[in-house]
Amino acid sequence: MMCEKYLDCKKALKSAIVLYALIFTFVSALMFYVPQAAYNAVSVVMAAVLIFIVAKHYFRAYKPANPVASGLALGVTFAVVMFVLDVALMVYGFASQLGWSYFASYSQMVGYALTIVLPVLAAKMVWGKKAAPARARARRSRSRRSRR
Repeated sequence: MMCEKYLDCKKALKSAIVLYALIFTFVSALMFYVPQAAYNAVSVVMAAVLIFIVAKHYFRAYKPANPVASGLALGVTFAVVMFVLDVALMVYGFASQLGWSYFASYSQMVGYALTIVLPVLAAKMVWGKKAAPARARARRSRSRRSRR
């Protein structure tokens, strides 16, 4: 199962719910301060920043064996949880007049794509660079030994 192999399931679900709450709160507050013409772009940027911060925080507490696979698994977890909460709160709740067409906007599509991609980048940023210097040091020490 994906959850046990690549993720800490409880932390991933908690992170996804916290992420949704943060995005919902901040993007809802933007409605009052950002002009309508720029709202979609600003809300996508705000959501992307929050996704990256939450994913980076998750990976600081959890060291994966494979950062890319774990980042992808976390991104899919985020997307599924956010979709379920969007359906419950937006399609049948606050934006019920839009119904399922709520998901037809480009900002929603880009937001879901970023939800899957940004955790991969966060995982690589937190854990991907840690192994590279050790490999580089090993190569340097091997080349020094061969010169002797």
